[in-house]
Amino acid sequence: MNQDMFKALKADSFPEIRYVLTSYVVKEQLAAADNFTVNSVGELTVAGKTQRVELIVNGTRDPAGSVRGEGSFNLLMTDFGIKPPTAFFGTIRTKNTLTVRVEIRVTQSDVVALRK
Repeated sequence: MNQDMFKALKADSFPEIRYVLTSYVVKEQLAAADNFTVNSVGELTVAGKTQRVELIVNGTRDPAGSVRGEGSFNLLMTDFGIKPPTAFFGTIRTKNTLTVRVEIRVTQSDVVALRK
């Protein structure tokens, strides 16, 4: 089934799934010294098609200044021009909905490099 999914995702032509952050807002009422919640908006490209997506990221900070964030969202394969794969002549079908999980890690040196 994995090979069927790679084929449906057009992995030969588009080997990367890419998310580009375009904006974010920190939810101040949920922010503390060591954790925070961010509403982010970005462009997700899957199988060569790009869609705007919103992602809520729950993050934590460590004493060394590194940040880790996690979030997830659902998408429809058909929104990206992907036909949900089937197997055994259509007797086994995948759902149209995928859950995308995101994990972000930013170290203090990454933050310093971005400021340059």
